[in-house]
Amino acid sequence: MVLAFVVGTFGFNSQITIALMAREVFGLGAGAFGLLSTAFAVGSLSGALVSTRRDARPLQRFLLLAAIAFGALTVVSGLMPTQWSYALLLVPCGAAGLVFSVACNSFVQLGVEPQMRGRILALYFMCFMGGTPVGAPLIGWVSQHLGARWGLVSSGLVVVVVAAAVGAVLSRGRHVRVEAHVAPPSVRLHVDPLPVAAGAPAQVAPAVEEADAEAPGASTAARR
Repeated sequence: MVLAFVVGTFGFNSQITIALMAREVFGLGAGAFGLLSTAFAVGSLSGALVSTRRDARPLQRFLLLAAIAFGALTVVSGLMPTQWSYALLLVPCGAAGLVFSVACNSFVQLGVEPQMRGRILALYFMCFMGGTPVGAPLIGWVSQHLGARWGLVSSGLVVVVVAAAVGAVLSRGRHVRVEAHVAPPSVRLHVDPLPVAAGAPAQVAPAVEEADAEAPGASTAARR
């Protein structure tokens, strides 16, 4: 919930940041804003199509990696020197944002009991979308006083820092390792389960009464 609130509050403000970058940084008009928005939409559509390949509940580390990737791409997009490089980077940025959104939604829905799903989803969407009235004015204030680039960079940095902090809390006491492969190129994050504390009492399974046990007095009645 914390990660969803931060990403929704500070990360999903493309309607503000794209317009500011088009007008204030590149000195362009409505046509360029439409082109940049299209690039972001193409990335979002690609992320949605990629997310359809998942048929199981996503892991926590996948959510963290998606949030960090989205925040890092947001930071880099704010440093792009030209409108074309900015438009090019908006594609993976939109894809990473949509992948995180779908994965977070699936993680919440598949992790609760059916009778509690409606209430949990209401709380989740309140956290994920309810922070926009707070985040949008903050990003606008930063962009007005420090520049549109700083609006993008600061929002991405907040997402990366919070995602890293959440990952550090979740991995406390666990062994975390990263595996990188060249052929095929891939990076995997492994988080070992929490070790069992030394000297912990072993769990004893409770005795189960057999279903066909004789009722009291049954043997006496049989002997008669």
